[in-house]
Order: sequence, then structure tokens, then C-alpha cells
Amino acid sequence: MKYILNILIFILLVIDTFAYYLVTFCLVDRYFIIGLVFFIPVILLVGLRKKCVNEKVKKEKIIVKTTSLLIIGGLAVFCLFCFILARDNMAIITKSQYYSRILTMKIDSNKDLLKHFPKEIPEDAQNIQFYYTSRWNK
Repeated sequence: MKYILNILIFILLVIDTFAYYLVTFCLVDRYFIIGLVFFIPVILLVGLRKKCVNEKVKKEKIIVKTTSLLIIGGLAVFCLFCFILARDNMAIITKSQYYSRILTMKIDSNKDLLKHFPKEIPEDAQNIQFYYTSRWNK
């Protein structure tokens, strides 16, 4: 039973790491702290595994606890991930410090379009008007 728990922990860790990568490096506004919530089910599953191995818990109880933790934790992580993506896609960004990040992230694939924009906004620039919204929000 502990081998199945080890496999589940590894799979969940890979999925959560990928989700953390998406919300911290692939979105315009980075969610470093909120993204750590993705690892709570993994930590709980590791604790459950440790408790089950140390206390020799019955197999049926392990299955019930693991299944409920995976379902509840999986749904919570999925809802949080959808909320973060929706929030980032609906955001209207007017801060000029995001300019170069948005330019490299969103327009980098179209090199011809990239030629028309400066690489960054100079620090001494005045009356900056910057407006960005995701293509999903147009």
C-alpha cells in the first residue's frame, strides 16, 4: 500500500509543480505565495503516508482517507488554478513596470510586431499611458 501512496505523491507533486510554474512564470502578474497552496495536498498526503506506515493502519481506512484527500484536495487545487487563470486573463494592467515582461511574453512569437515596440520604457519618461488586457478579454 505504501508503494501506491508513493506513486500518488510523486504524480501529485509533478502536477502541482507544473501548476506552480504556470502561475509564477507564465502569467503577467506572478503568484508566488498563492501558488504555494498547490502543495498543501502533497504535504497532507505525505503526512498521511507517514502516519499509516508508522501506525499500521488498516488498508480500508488508508484507501478512504487517501481517496477523500485526493478528491477534496484535487478539486480545491483545480478551482484555485482556474480562479488564478481567470483573474489574470481578465486583468487590465496599467503599471508600466510590466511593459517589458508583457512584451516578451505575449508578443515574442511575432517578431515583426516586436520591431515596432521599444524594449523597455525609459525611467525618465513622463505621461506614460500603458494599457494591456489579455486576448481573452477583448
